Parts: sequence; structure tokens; C-alpha cells
Amino acid sequence: MANEQGPQQKWYHTAPGYLTATAALVGSITAAVTGLSQLGVFHKSDTPPAPAVAPASPNSTAQRGTSRRGSPEYRPPARTEPAPRGGSRTEPATTTPPTNTPAATPTAAAPAPAPPPAPVAKTGNIGPGTTIELSSGSRVCSTSSSEGEKFTTTTVSAVSGSNGVSLPAGTQVILSVVMEKAPVYIGAKGVSMDVGGKTIPIAGSATAHTEFTAGPTQKGLGIGACIPQGGRVSLRLTNGVSVTQ
Repeated sequence: MANEQGPQQKWYHTAPGYLTATAALVGSITAAVTGLSQLGVFHKSDTPPAPAVAPASPNSTAQRGTSRRGSPEYRPPARTEPAPRGGSRTEPATTTPPTNTPAATPTAAAPAPAPPPAPVAKTGNIGPGTTIELSSGSRVCSTSSSEGEKFTTTTVSAVSGSNGVSLPAGTQVILSVVMEKAPVYIGAKGVSMDVGGKTIPIAGSATAHTEFTAGPTQKGLGIGACIPQGGRVSLRLTNGVSVTQ
């Protein structure tokens, strides 16, 4: 009969059935391999597990340290601090504690030096015949001066005497006018000298470097001579002069 059908095939005999069965088998194998891999079947470790270490007693630790003294000691790597951001690290300033300085001990003031001894007065003599060079302090003329009129002179250089005494340059000496005959017209003689503020009488004759002049005199118009201011006068002592300094 045309409507009769042949015998029906089972589902796994068909092509879709084969594919479904194959996929299920592959999935089972994959799951089994994954499980075995996780259990370490395919990756066996060669490193044995670390044995459990019991806590060591102090004596055994000391002995172990003594026996292993020669072996190098393991040191962990040094920790490196990260560099600070924005520049180098500033170290905190150190404060130096104040130093106690001992107070200075006052020293005794040095005694004042003793004053020098007072000079001892000494007396000497400027002998007779000594010539003293003088300089006239003013202009003295025979035509305008009179006999015995005094005028002042000063020593030009120092005059030495006995026992270390001397008359320094600039010592004041008083002379008086002596009228002379022509052609000298004028001369002088010693009166006194000032030594250390004391007036000492002297005696002696003096000659001067003069210059001629003409002018009215007591007797009328005449010719004479003058000792100029600053002119040289030489005084020769007749008697010695005692000087105390």
C-alpha cells in the first residue's frame, strides 16, 4: 500500500543524533581533564612540602648559633625610602645647647709706677774769658742812644760750663750802650743774664758788627754807627759766672 511507511530509525542513528552524542562526549572528557588538572595530576611539583618546624629551646638555639657561626647570615634587603616629591628632603635643624661660660675672675689692678726721682740741683761755673755770641733784639745807634742805655740780646748757641751746667741757646742777656770814639762810635758791656728764671749779674765787654749812619746828635748833625736788629754781638766775660741748675 502506498500509505504504508518503512520501519522508523532510532534518534541516535540519525545525523543530528550523532552530533548531539559527540558534543556530549567531548564535554564530558573536557570536564574530566579540567578536574584532573586542578588536582595536580598533569603538573606534579618537584619541590617537597616544607616540614613543620617546632619551636627551638634557648639551649638548642645557642648551640645552633655556635655551630653556624662560620656560615653567612641571611640579611633582608635594605628598605629604600621613596624620594619626596617636589625637591630634596630637608633635614630638621639641630639646636646647639648653650654653653655655660665661667665668669671672668677680676684681676687686681697693677700698681701705679713710682714717680721718677726729683732731679738733683747741680752747680757749675762758666769761667772768665768765655766768649758768648749774642743777637741784638733791637736797632741801637750812637746818634740816638745815650751812654748806659740797656738793650736785650739772646744767645745764638749753647754755652757749656763745668759740672755739666750750660746756657741753652735763646738765653736772655742784658747789655748796656758804651759810647766809643770814631770810627767805632758804639760798643756794649754786660749787665745780667736770665738763668732758669733767676737774674745773675755779669761783667764783660762786648764788640758788635755795626753799620755807619748819619743824623742829628746832641751836639748837632753828626756821623755815627748802629747795631742793627739781629746784628751779632760778642760778649767776653771778665769774671766767671756761677750757674745752678
